[in-house]
Amino acid sequence: MIAGLITALLNRKVLEPITKLSEAMKDVSQGDFDKQLETSSRIAEVAQSYNSFNVMTKELRATHILQMDLFLMFHMNLKHL
Repeated sequence: MIAGLITALLNRKVLEPITKLSEAMKDVSQGDFDKQLETSSRIAEVAQSYNSFNVMTKELRATHILQMDLFLMFHMNLKHL
C-alpha cells in the first residue's frame, strides 16, 4: 500500500512534467510554434526545461515568420519580372 502511494506520488511529480514536455515537443514538431509551457513548477529543473522550451518556440516562431516574409518578397519580385 505504501509502495503504491510512493509510486503514484513519483508519477505525479516526476513523470507528469516529462510527459507534458514530450507532448508539447510533439506539437512543435508538427508546426505549432505558438506552444508555451507554464514555468511555475516548484522543481527547478522542470521550470528551467520549460523556460528553455518556451525560448526555443519563440525563436522557431520568429524564424518561421522570417522565412515566410522572405518567401513572399521573393514571390512578389518574380511577379514583377
